Amino acid sequence: MKKVNGKYDVIHCHDWLTMKAGVQLKEKLGVPLVVSVHSTEYDRSGWIYPNQWFIDIEKEGMEKADIIIAVSNFTKRILVEKYNIPEEKIHVVHNAVYRLGRGEKQDIVLFLGRLTIQKGPEFFLKAAKKILDHSDIKPTFVVAGKGEMLSRLINQSVDLGISQHIMFTGLLTEEEVEHIYRIARVYVMPSVSEPFGITALEAISAGTPVVVSKTAGVAEALTNCLRVDFWDVDEMANKIISLLKYDVLHSTISDEGEKECDLFTWDGVADETMQVYRGVI
Repeated sequence: MKKVNGKYDVIHCHDWLTMKAGVQLKEKLGVPLVVSVHSTEYDRSGWIYPNQWFIDIEKEGMEKADIIIAVSNFTKRILVEKYNIPEEKIHVVHNAVYRLGRGEKQDIVLFLGRLTIQKGPEFFLKAAKKILDHSDIKPTFVVAGKGEMLSRLINQSVDLGISQHIMFTGLLTEEEVEHIYRIARVYVMPSVSEPFGITALEAISAGTPVVVSKTAGVAEALTNCLRVDFWDVDEMANKIISLLKYDVLHSTISDEGEKECDLFTWDGVADETMQVYRGVI
């Protein structure tokens, strides 16, 4: 946005990487600063030894901002409780999704994301072990993505004795991602701390029911999903088994979840963001 006289109306920066620049521009140009928080250092570290340097940058940026956009109420609570940001300064705008459309479902249980502590892939493998040991269902468990935990996860699958049922794909192209969403029968997002979790929306937009961590922003926004504590691999396994075994449950969550995706549009996100801009100009 620019005014007719050539001066900028607002500065909008996203996460810690741009916050220092945003603060400096605000001070130099004298225009309002909007900060979007898509994740915090607490999320990215999985709440294990968060880096104080990143926290300090985030805190300064949010304190200097005129208003903050958080991607969920889950994130908003972290900003209030860990960064001491006033609630009234934070505006929640949920993420959105483009509809992907369905494919022919196969017996695939999918994890897709960065292979980091934050995303909880080790809990996905533990749940897979429970399913393979205690049910007659033998799906393929696909771990799609790359990250620092890849070697550790491969070794974990061997140690658990389930490596023959696990497929590690590495990083997928956009076309491959869309394809795996369409053909997977169940999508699992076992994140330790997830500000939103747009992958859950992408999966359900392809008609694939989702099992999501309770510590994820999308769990507050999406009605048609199954929620679980990320650490409760027994319950995670039970919910996955239910979706694999019971066609009525699967089709109900699939159909209703796909319809619900119509509520999460990028045009809606843009409109809400414009309202935030107008509130500070």
